[in-house]
Amino acid sequence: MSSPRGSRGLWSSFVGEYWEKQATLLAGEQASPLPAIEPCELFRATVACTDAFCRGREQKVRLYVDGAEIDILGGAHQAFLPKYEDQSFDEYNRRMVVRHGFQDYALIVADWHQFDRALWERIVVSLEGLAECVGISRSRMDTQVFLGTYKVTPFGVHSDPTGAFHFPVIGTKTMRFWRDSFVANTPELARIRQYERFLQESWAVKAKPGEAIYWPSDLWHVGESDGAFSVTWGFGYWIGNSLRRLAAAKSIKIFEEIGPKTANIAPNGVADAARTLVPVDELLQDLFRNVSSEAFRLSVARSWLEHYSAYGFLKVPSLLDVVPVEEGGIVRKKPAFRILASRTGPNAICIASAGHSCILPPGAEVYAVIDRLNQGTPVPLEELYRSCGERVAINQVIDFCLRSGAVVLENIQA
Repeated sequence: MSSPRGSRGLWSSFVGEYWEKQATLLAGEQASPLPAIEPCELFRATVACTDAFCRGREQKVRLYVDGAEIDILGGAHQAFLPKYEDQSFDEYNRRMVVRHGFQDYALIVADWHQFDRALWERIVVSLEGLAECVGISRSRMDTQVFLGTYKVTPFGVHSDPTGAFHFPVIGTKTMRFWRDSFVANTPELARIRQYERFLQESWAVKAKPGEAIYWPSDLWHVGESDGAFSVTWGFGYWIGNSLRRLAAAKSIKIFEEIGPKTANIAPNGVADAARTLVPVDELLQDLFRNVSSEAFRLSVARSWLEHYSAYGFLKVPSLLDVVPVEEGGIVRKKPAFRILASRTGPNAICIASAGHSCILPPGAEVYAVIDRLNQGTPVPLEELYRSCGERVAINQVIDFCLRSGAVVLENIQA
């Protein structure tokens, strides 16, 4: 993979020619800015994600057999998911085909990246150049794995509001596309799996391991294969503004927590209440008072900072367990990550890194140490103490950034 600096020109060329314009195959030098992930690495992250799904965590895992979705949890079909004992995607496929007799199956696992910090960081580093060209998604970023022996995407021809990149790691990946304008005039194409009569209006792009397929958010698409086992992972840059929806959802939650404060209206008072709309005015005053509060502003601000510190990924790896910062050592910020900070109230600064946030007391030293870390060059702790001020505040910042995974602390003798 190219260095982040060397890849920026390639990202710029890609954006100018293809971004939200046309589907394309990325191969050779064009694919060099993109993250490379080995099947064994992807297998471990996928299993970790499906294990979390079985434990009741909110993961999106879907299994289809002969085009029909299987109820994994409700139907007690967890045995159909990959396990560490399988040791590889190939052995999982062998179990599915030989032991369970599935000749046409598809397993789709979303947001597996949150279970392997190293892989997620690899993706983030690769996306830095894209983000510099088109900005960070105001909606979200996510990852997926598609694997199985299915010949056609189980849910048929569809569209998603995403700029998508797909990377085959085992077998080949073929994507077939139709323009949105054609589907608008041919609504019967949506969600079908038998689309032979519409092939003339479509085109296909095929990729092998080491290559990638990109397509813009306005294309309808479907995955195809000859039935041979394949594994593909991808990430999606969602188009839209989910931050607005997030703020609306938070306001609804706060409003619901308020509880009813208006007294019940007596039967003979209905007419008067209807004329004056007193209950409506009281309700709106409650809502306005709460969404205008510092607590609501802080909640939305934290979400905003977390979103941008994680390049738009809403699900990120968990905080790390780290030992408290002690004197000595060199602090180094990891590539691509930035540490964000904003005053969110008279007595609070919110800092965010790698998708997490914390609240610290205000102080010039907080901004000073963040500015120094964001320069990207390693810095001894003692230098931070000399140049930035209060040790307690500096250690609080560094401790949080270590736990988020945005920085590392190296032994000064290393």
